[in-house]
Amino acid sequence: MSAHLGAVDITGLAPDRAAVGRIESVASQVPGVQVVHNMVAVRRPTVATA
Repeated sequence: MSAHLGAVDITGLAPDRAAVGRIESVASQVPGVQVVHNMVAVRRPTVATA
């Protein structure tokens, strides 16, 4: 995550879309944050091979 002049850029992986939304919601509530650029991706489930 990085921030500059009230703009926050968030990157990384989340387990599902709901988590992506929660991440953005929390970031937007930080005092001084004016805009959130949410670039968090949903992690694809891993497939076990036997």
